[in-house]
Amino acid sequence: MPRQSDKRQRLIEAGKEVIYRQGYSRTTLANIAETAGVPLGNVYYHFKTKELLARAVIQSRMDDLRRRVELSDANPDPGERLVEFIMFSLDRSKQVAAHGCPYGSLAQELDKAEKETPLGRSAAELLQIQLDWMTEQFHAMGRESDAEQLAADLLARLQGYCLLANSLDDPAVMEHGFHRVAAWIRSQSPR
Repeated sequence: MPRQSDKRQRLIEAGKEVIYRQGYSRTTLANIAETAGVPLGNVYYHFKTKELLARAVIQSRMDDLRRRVELSDANPDPGERLVEFIMFSLDRSKQVAAHGCPYGSLAQELDKAEKETPLGRSAAELLQIQLDWMTEQFHAMGRESDAEQLAADLLARLQGYCLLANSLDDPAVMEHGFHRVAAWIRSQSPR
């Protein structure tokens, strides 16, 4: 018999998948329970509301981002850290073309519906984590005066390519765009 924490984790993973595929507003706890293989009544033992489950999903996404950052931080070159970070996403280009960016699309959806709630602010943190880390990398590249703007430009370009790939249902848009961004990052490094 699975432990309760195993069921909780299965629900969070199912929540990440279902909310990503169909959006927060169209997702029900029953959808998540079915995907997790957990009886609907058991969901309420772990998460009293859909919002509480969504908070756990957002926290799990934040943890995923932090792990990606840690992996990239192993590279001693800050420009190459940025390139590694963004190129990691290319293996998901087909998913992004089908469903959008798992961070940006959730932040955007919840911003419209839940902007002034803890849930909406938590979703925005998914982008803020990336923006802060990217700013640190540009600082480390010696771009002190414009590091924040370069990071904002970078994140906006990445999100834009994800949006276009999703809107056009074409993963090649993201793949081509991310390679162009990688070349741009390398051009920002001091020689």
